[in-house]
Amino acid sequence: MEIKNVIKDDIYKKFIDYAYNKDLILRVTLSNFGLDEKKLETLNLTINKLLNIDPASLIKIVTYDKTMILPSIEIQKMYYLNHPKVDVWQKHYYFHFSLKLKEYLLSITNIYGRKKPQFPEDICFIKDGYYWFESYSIDEESYVYCENIEEYEYLKFIGLEFYGDFDLNEKKLECNEIDD
Repeated sequence: MEIKNVIKDDIYKKFIDYAYNKDLILRVTLSNFGLDEKKLETLNLTINKLLNIDPASLIKIVTYDKTMILPSIEIQKMYYLNHPKVDVWQKHYYFHFSLKLKEYLLSITNIYGRKKPQFPEDICFIKDGYYWFESYSIDEESYVYCENIEEYEYLKFIGLEFYGDFDLNEKKLECNEIDD
């Protein structure tokens, strides 16, 4: 279900607390697309910080090259004309969602407050091979798959607003990257 409101402040804290108690996998996304040299240095510091928060919780890193993240040949050509020396990539970092990672996520107070290169761009939570929650900072969009009506009602109780009502038959989106 698409979330209507911005998850921030007390709602954000309650949501992250709830997610932490669900035994989830956390996926964060980082990319170097559109970053100048100075911001690339900051991105590298961000990656090092992220990997050192709780190294034992890291499950996997999946890297996509430039062809996966640039949507069209025209955009690729335009980008490479302006940035001929940059190899573009996007990486997904998968972690067991630990207390230390929860504290890291709570260092900001807004689900969309994570702007690259200081923070990962997007976060997702995965449960039993499916995306339970997805957020996309650049578009300021978030989605959650409610497992049952009680979860839906609880998320509404803590302050989330949804487009539409709970649908038990809502299709789950599989996460196949961590199965390899």
